[in-house]
Parts: sequence; C-alpha cells; structure tokens
Amino acid sequence: VPICLGEKVQIFPDLFATSLIFIGAALTTAYGAHQDETLSSRDIATLVMRPANIALYLVLLFWLAILWKCDEWRSEASVGKAFTTPPPRMSQVVVIASTAAIAGCLMNLHLKATAELIKSGSSWSGVVLSLL
Repeated sequence: VPICLGEKVQIFPDLFATSLIFIGAALTTAYGAHQDETLSSRDIATLVMRPANIALYLVLLFWLAILWKCDEWRSEASVGKAFTTPPPRMSQVVVIASTAAIAGCLMNLHLKATAELIKSGSSWSGVVLSLL
C-alpha cells in the first residue's frame, strides 16, 4: 500500500505486516482442507447457527464496532490541528490491522458460504439472501 500511495516503505510496520500476511496465507493454504466437500444450504445453516459460531460473529462484530468508534474518536481529536504525518504508534497499527483482519475474516466466511450454496444448486433467492 505505501508504494501505491507514493510513500516510503518502512521495515516496521510495512514489511513486518506484509510478511505476516504471506505467512498466514501460506499456512492456511497448506493446512486447509483439500478434499472437495459440497455442503447443502441446510448444512451451512446448521453450521452458522451453532452457538459457538454465533458467539464468534457477535464478538467479531462487537470488536469491529469498538475499533471503528476508537478511530472516530481519534479523527475527532485531530480536527483543527495542522496536518502532519507522525510515525505510526503501535496502538494505531493494531487498530487498523485488527479492523482489516476482522472484516476479512467475516468476508471470507460469507464468500465461502455463498460459493457452497451456488455449488449445491440452491435457488438464487437463497444465494442473494445469504449475501445480506
């Protein structure tokens, strides 16, 4: 991203974060399920409605709301101040990275469920409903 924005690439947090992303992608690819199992819409609904999954969704959404509110407070605190770009603090890096990770996690879960619905031959209304 810094290259796209014309900024200088820094060892921390840019290269460190990029390394973690590549390592995470490699590990999830290497250790993920490699057999082709097709789930029906009923199977997906059963998985989604498990109490542990509902709790996970609620915790992720709650944490995402907290992070957005923290960012809003930080933005309000900087109104009227001269525009400068100080080096990022670790707390800012963690907030931004956590927000992206949570949003990515939820998006991946929903995209996987939508792909399974399409593969299982579910109706288009069911697929569209799952996207909401």
